[in-house]
Amino acid sequence: GWTNSGVRVVIYQWLVKRERVSVFPAYMIKGYIHSITFSDICIVDIFEDFIIDKLLPLYNLYPGPRLVIIIDNISVY
Repeated sequence: GWTNSGVRVVIYQWLVKRERVSVFPAYMIKGYIHSITFSDICIVDIFEDFIIDKLLPLYNLYPGPRLVIIIDNISVY
């Protein structure tokens, strides 16, 4: 907010607790593969289940496509 010079600014806002939503998307060069959305903090079990149960079955062995998984901006690993 703003006010005249020398007058204290007072802002009234209600504090609202918001639900945390986390999304793990998985993309490849040609597009979207899979994602998981949950409304809690990320724990290792959720992250491991996503990688093992959802992503790894979609990947191939060498020398096929989809060989590399790049993980970034997550504090669990």
